[in-house]
Amino acid sequence: MALSVTDHDSAVDYKIVHESSLNATPDNNVTSGPGTLHSIFINNNNDQYIYIKIVDAYSASAGSTNPTWIFPCAANSVLNFEIPGGQSFSSLSIWCTTGASPADSTAPSLGVGESVKVYLVTS
Repeated sequence: MALSVTDHDSAVDYKIVHESSLNATPDNNVTSGPGTLHSIFINNNNDQYIYIKIVDAYSASAGSTNPTWIFPCAANSVLNFEIPGGQSFSSLSIWCTTGASPADSTAPSLGVGESVKVYLVTS
């Protein structure tokens, strides 16, 4: 996984969280605290249907943490989910699996050149 967070407080009041290789191991507390979630951009460059799971919590465990939100994304697809007005949160943890069930912890099988990239826009 390669998580990066770009904070733009000096110019604007939003933050971009970028995960370039999301899998079933949760990235915990990616926002380092509270805020508002405005959009989720998913680039599923992979031959499997996936589910991006996000929980309003400081930590998560795939298969045992019940996600607050689940975003489906078909194989080899790009999706953008906008949240008009945004959704408040305390902290965000994120992971992805191949099953929609909150109990699923199956990581996508990524071949050479395949990835699951996610961008979160928060403020």
